[in-house]
Amino acid sequence: MVTEQEVEAVGRTLVDPQQPLQARFRALFTLRGLGGPGAITWISQAFGDDSALLKHELAYCLGQMQDSRAIPVLLDVLRDTRQEPMVRHEAGEALGAIGNPEVLEVLKQYSTDPVIEVTNA
Repeated sequence: MVTEQEVEAVGRTLVDPQQPLQARFRALFTLRGLGGPGAITWISQAFGDDSALLKHELAYCLGQMQDSRAIPVLLDVLRDTRQEPMVRHEAGEALGAIGNPEVLEVLKQYSTDPVIEVTNA
């Protein structure tokens, strides 16, 4: 069993822009594997980063975790037009991967988004 402090240490690496991207990706994949609310919280915090590639992978990993607790943050990312189109697209894909029917109407709504990358989610 992993302690909350260990999850926090990994999370701090993920959200630290001074860390090499490779270390941050390793932290992301570690959190994905650990799962749970603490991991989702740390992954969610990283959506403020400048790296579109990292944010794309954040959304992808939240979808892979198939945890409904990630739905609110993924909905926020999908709705945030300041996020890069590929990040918003991946948030939509992740919502579908979680498989919770409560997001179906939102996904239908975004199937007509003016940004073509988002509509293809």
